[in-house]
Amino acid sequence: LVGEPELVDHFRGMAAADDFAKWQVYEMERASLAYRQAVGEKLKGEVLTDRMRQLLDDPGSEVNQRATDTAIRLAFQESTKFGKKMQELRNLIPGGRYVLPFITTPFNILKTGIRKSPFGSIKLAEQVLKASQTGDWSHIHPRVAEQVLAWGAALALAYSNDPADPWITGAGGNRPYSIKIGGQWYTY
Repeated sequence: LVGEPELVDHFRGMAAADDFAKWQVYEMERASLAYRQAVGEKLKGEVLTDRMRQLLDDPGSEVNQRATDTAIRLAFQESTKFGKKMQELRNLIPGGRYVLPFITTPFNILKTGIRKSPFGSIKLAEQVLKASQTGDWSHIHPRVAEQVLAWGAALALAYSNDPADPWITGAGGNRPYSIKIGGQWYTY
């Protein structure tokens, strides 16, 4: 089985798809970051375009580094201490890499899922405490938005699906599949 052309081609195909996705994210993110930086420098027209080109052409620029980091993160391929330890453990087992070929991506998917669930509020509390001490709140806003969505989804899913529930039947003045804004009901 090991070394079979079909197996090798399968892994090459997955690696190519990962690389293609990372390349797309990288290109979009670096263009976006270069534009934002040039606009933030109050540049316009040809000067803005030249500044963007300068930022994009410098392989060591912060714009390119941040775009690389974003591409790796969105492909769930960030390196972690836990992931490295698991890979070391797997490599000690003869044939382990064929039994457990993927560690980094599944672990990062799990980590992201936990962060974007109500359990992520534990880490958010830690980050808020740290931000209150350092004064750097820049990374808190997206995490708060994640938690608002996570808790909203959890509450919506936890809500009763009993057909006799007044919120579902519309009894007591409530309308199903509607939202009340300023005394007016809007059905969706």
